[in-house]
Amino acid sequence: MSDNKKQMNETPYQSELYIITAKTNMHVGSGDEAYGLVDNRVQRDVVTGIPNINASGLKGALREYFDLKYGKNTPRIIDIFGTDNTPKNEKEENTENEDKKESEVKKSKKIHQAGKFRFFNANLFSIPVRSNVKSFFRATCPHVISDLIDMMKTFDCSDTHDIKKHLNRLAQLKPESGTAFTFDKTDKDAVLEEHEHKIQYTELDSQSVTMIKSIIGENPVLMNDIDFDDICGDYHLPLIARNCLENGRSTNIWHEQVVPRESRFYFFLLKPRDIAYDLEFSSREPVQIGGNASIGYGFTRIEKIDDLISPVLQAEKRP
Repeated sequence: MSDNKKQMNETPYQSELYIITAKTNMHVGSGDEAYGLVDNRVQRDVVTGIPNINASGLKGALREYFDLKYGKNTPRIIDIFGTDNTPKNEKEENTENEDKKESEVKKSKKIHQAGKFRFFNANLFSIPVRSNVKSFFRATCPHVISDLIDMMKTFDCSDTHDIKKHLNRLAQLKPESGTAFTFDKTDKDAVLEEHEHKIQYTELDSQSVTMIKSIIGENPVLMNDIDFDDICGDYHLPLIARNCLENGRSTNIWHEQVVPRESRFYFFLLKPRDIAYDLEFSSREPVQIGGNASIGYGFTRIEKIDDLISPVLQAEKRP
């Protein structure tokens, strides 16, 4: 195919895939009224019911992060996120009644320029589960893996490290209910606490295991789809008791649902091909997502997937 035809067939956007790792407990509230033990629930995917972060909330959190980094309404911020609504004053003479004095009326006109980048929901990818042999394993399931593969195909995501190939090997595995697959022989007799899942060793080629660990995190386990839905449900996500104080006295206690620290999410971003720069995150500057920042909720590390994978592969090549 000639270069001209190739350019004609290209979409105006290129897709990028990012991984979010929660370094503290996270509460991105759904705003839904809840009954029973859970008062404030987290956001959930409308189809699967698995916790997620809606695109609007994610974009808002990223804008706050980059406003501090680059300054509000700088050219880069406007390119990525668009402008804030800013007031524009206009003078208007009131001539309807001759008996009235002329007056200046200030009107606020909203001027808005949409951002050029397109943000999508962040979907839960793995969640920590305690065990009897390690502090925790990182659990995921075939359905979650398949959803990511499908999204990579939908957005024609660059796959320089054959990520889809390795993830597909994981998605093809079918653990039975009550069983979780591990890819480390030393973990074969472990049990996931509270859920009583037995861990079963399953052989997978070393390259795929390395790739999976770099994306999901160390100590990955694969659960049955239904079991994974269950551990992400209202009865298993952690609850934090919150106390309402008035004049130093407790007036009410409520329970807030959180996604536990070390959970991982992924999200896609579409950016115009004619823009050279990416979203640049620093490991020393966590991105805060969701509510309760003043008490340490929602501080995360965000990494582009290629940046996450490359160091692991380079270390593996060293003698």
